[in-house]
Amino acid sequence: MIGRLFRRGYEEDYGVLGSPLITSGKHYWEVDVSDKYAWVLGVYGNNCPDSNTMDFVNEGNNYQHVCSQYKPKYGYWVIGLQNHSEYKAFVNLDSSNALSLTLSLKIPPRCVGVFLDYNAGTVSFFNVTDYGFLICKFSSCSFSQEMFPYFNPMKCPGPLKLCSPSS
Repeated sequence: MIGRLFRRGYEEDYGVLGSPLITSGKHYWEVDVSDKYAWVLGVYGNNCPDSNTMDFVNEGNNYQHVCSQYKPKYGYWVIGLQNHSEYKAFVNLDSSNALSLTLSLKIPPRCVGVFLDYNAGTVSFFNVTDYGFLICKFSSCSFSQEMFPYFNPMKCPGPLKLCSPSS
């Protein structure tokens, strides 16, 4: 594994890039997300995120960090969990102020499968806990760079662990 901690002012990005780097073909891995209340997973394929992509949103007297760098235009094709039960897909939405799409899952995943088809330009996420239910699919992706598996436990204690793919 290739580890990297991004630091921006007082905020930290706990993301880790996996190996091997991917430049073609089909790749699948599963990640144990059980007992986690926050995480971000998927693929990353760009240089280190620019510090200008980090935003803060004023909510009353509190400033909440928003992970606006997690968009395909910044090299991230990821989904995540926040606040114990809010599943999100981080997408490019030029017509809206929204930074993410809310995903509805009937069964909370304990294990998430990630499938990258580099040549077809797709990244798919599956709820392995719910018999491989498709959570989200990014299609028509333009991968012109090396891609890496991306794992971010956020500030949640305990590791994200790779699982053996289900039969």
